[in-house]
Amino acid sequence: MTLVGPDKADGWVWGAGATFKFPTASDPSLGQGKYQAGPAGMLLNMGRPWVYGFLAQHWSSFSGDDERPDTSYTDFQYIIRYLLPRAWSVGAGLSISYDHEAESGDRWTVPIGLGVTRTVRVGKLPMKLRAEVHYSVVRPDSYGDVWNFRLQVTPVIRSPFIK
Repeated sequence: MTLVGPDKADGWVWGAGATFKFPTASDPSLGQGKYQAGPAGMLLNMGRPWVYGFLAQHWSSFSGDDERPDTSYTDFQYIIRYLLPRAWSVGAGLSISYDHEAESGDRWTVPIGLGVTRTVRVGKLPMKLRAEVHYSVVRPDSYGDVWNFRLQVTPVIRSPFIK
């Protein structure tokens, strides 16, 4: 995904751009076998003590394995976090998804959840450590996760574009 937008103003950050998926799965059951692209957009309030916003992406297939079905998939990630002292936060970054090509009972996935995040330093590099648990209150009838546990480790790297 590539987003461009202005530097933050009054706590708000936004960006618009494009998102891509490539058929890199080593086994057909692990991927869709299609090259996919589409629009992406983000709006985020970086206020204190609340951080909130969303990231929206859509992918449609344009090439790939002719034996595999075409794809059209939308993902809307809503983010809400409450900042705590000592670089802790509580909240969630959950993805609501909609598969435009699926049967009517298999299109939506809507999770709820909660997690904790802590920013630490590994040497001089800041790292965000996150653990979240999600429960899908709406999910596809024929497949899909009921529960999801996310562990995330993210290095915080300074932008080469900001002086």
